[in-house]
Amino acid sequence: LDPLALLLEHHANNPKMIEAMTRLPRGEATDAFLNALFEETLNPEVRWLSGAQLFASLRRNDRPEEEMEKIVIAMAEDRYLEGVPAGRTSARTWAMNKLREIRTLGIGNVLPEVSGEKLAGGTGSISDYRGKVVLLDVWTTWCGPCRAMTPHHIELVERLSDKPFAMLSVSCDQEKSTVVEFLEGNSMPWDHWWVAPDSEFKHTLNISSFPTIYVLDA
Repeated sequence: LDPLALLLEHHANNPKMIEAMTRLPRGEATDAFLNALFEETLNPEVRWLSGAQLFASLRRNDRPEEEMEKIVIAMAEDRYLEGVPAGRTSARTWAMNKLREIRTLGIGNVLPEVSGEKLAGGTGSISDYRGKVVLLDVWTTWCGPCRAMTPHHIELVERLSDKPFAMLSVSCDQEKSTVVEFLEGNSMPWDHWWVAPDSEFKHTLNISSFPTIYVLDA
């Protein structure tokens, strides 16, 4: 007997599928099951989770963007997903953000123009760095993994000091003063911006977790 086929045939709309999906092993058989479940279920919560897990698997396995796009387009067009929570947003909004990410933030695209407040004063734009390889690090002072990366960033900046390279850290702390005070006691000798937590910068780059890092070519 094929347990996945039995689940699909008899329990596609069962809310208990939500817990069952979290226990499935990774692999092609699971991906095929998730794809079929995504297409067949009438339960919005089950559809959301099957689609999200399938999307994550496709991305993890470097599948073509067309495959990932197909999933998020279907989710973005599904009005029943509007009321399904997905973290701090709805499943439908999550899908819309992922679709925008695929179409505008993927490898080979030009990063949209974004800007932030320089801690030293004035406004900085990402286009100011054109001609250099840029490590764009979006972080917060309260993020432990972000702070743990600091020694590695310092080593990188020192090692590439004679290269056309720039490190740019963009803080999303609630207040600009928070990151200013943090840097007074912690050496991070490279360029820094601050943007508000609800800024257009975060929306444009689809920032949902910290740290988020983009590597930009010249």
